[in-house]
Amino acid sequence: MAPKNMKDEVQLYRKIIARYAAAFVSENDTIFINTSSNALQILEYVECNNVTVITNNGKAIGREYCRGVNVVLTGGKLRHPKDAMVGDFTLRNLQHVYAKKAFVGCSGISAELGMTTEIFNDTDEKAFDDALNAIREKGIQVYQVHKSDF
Repeated sequence: MAPKNMKDEVQLYRKIIARYAAAFVSENDTIFINTSSNALQILEYVECNNVTVITNNGKAIGREYCRGVNVVLTGGKLRHPKDAMVGDFTLRNLQHVYAKKAFVGCSGISAELGMTTEIFNDTDEKAFDDALNAIREKGIQVYQVHKSDF
């Protein structure tokens, strides 16, 4: 069935991307998911047992997950409207955990800048970059799940 409008089409593509990304999650994996709603949607399609999800996404609270999916929150200062957990507390906690894979949503990808976000606050932009660099330094596989005009 074809989507009725652009919003429906975007939602369809997001579901397709989330389902595809979920196929990279294996049994007994520990994964990191950032504040992206696209990345969080991946959990709807994870079919593995014993998966631990580390996230700074406050919207992870109160959602239903498959049996065997365990969610660990980073803590930190809650930034609205995304319900993102940010700041030094979040970064310190991320330094003490290890995830095998990271699913990181962003607003877009630039040849010059790499991953980009819509965050205008320089401090939060730096925190985004610091968190991503900390993840990569640990040798974690990073899957970019980004929002764009389809």
